[in-house]
Amino acid sequence: PVVFNIATSYKEGSDYINTLQAACDVIAEKTNGKVSFVIYPGNQLGSTADVTELMLGGANIAAGLGMANLSGYIKEAAIPGYPYVVNNYDELSNLFASKWWEDIKARLADEWNMVPIMAFSVGYRNMVGTVPVAKPADLAPVITRIGLGTIGQDFISVTGGTPTTTAAFSDCYSAIQTKMFELCEADCELLFTSGLNEVSTHLSVTHHMTNPAMFAVHKSYWDKIPAAYQQIVLEELDAAGSKIWNTYSVKENEWIQKFADAGVEVVYHEDVDVDAFKALIPEIMERQGV
Repeated sequence: PVVFNIATSYKEGSDYINTLQAACDVIAEKTNGKVSFVIYPGNQLGSTADVTELMLGGANIAAGLGMANLSGYIKEAAIPGYPYVVNNYDELSNLFASKWWEDIKARLADEWNMVPIMAFSVGYRNMVGTVPVAKPADLAPVITRIGLGTIGQDFISVTGGTPTTTAAFSDCYSAIQTKMFELCEADCELLFTSGLNEVSTHLSVTHHMTNPAMFAVHKSYWDKIPAAYQQIVLEELDAAGSKIWNTYSVKENEWIQKFADAGVEVVYHEDVDVDAFKALIPEIMERQGV
């Protein structure tokens, strides 16, 4: 049997984890237990960088990472993860169904022994913290924790702001509370279930990216799985990815309302100057060498 340990920042009991667990249960059943997954939520196995390094080193980890994190491996692979480049799930799905993505997957496997087994979106990323964000200039005076690799760093930098990272997303609560930084960003469910409503004054529905993400495993483990079972894994995880997006797209307004009910002031998406943010894309790409 081949067992993968799934590493993710999402919390136990979240819609994300529940959907993923259901898919893993089906995979185990359909492969007669020959392929199985054990989910470790809440960064239990380490930060995105940590688990990606472990996976690339040959560990039996299904590392969850955002597309933006791929810039350190194949620069153009990270394009779906650029802020305001992909604007909805239909655009993202078409990208994942394209020859371009098939070529990227082949290169990741050949050059890095990294096999993407699930590519999807977990909903729009937004910003929460102690300042409101409606335009790029709002980011200039503050420090923002952003978890999108060097792309995220450059996104904040071109606004004039100061980007930072922490060891794991779970550090955001204490960091905002102690004023280590003013803002962090993720999808609304993760922001709320991490308790950030308790230490924040503003939620800004920036929708600055569709949060494209993937799970990847080491090629040596993937190659041990018979082709028929590989297909089962890919089909079930793809269906789970679609369900995760559908759930988040429907429930985002519910999470926003939970922030509002908790006394957090909301900057709604219609009040965000998206065009001003989109105007920054060429400079981000130039910094990235794309």
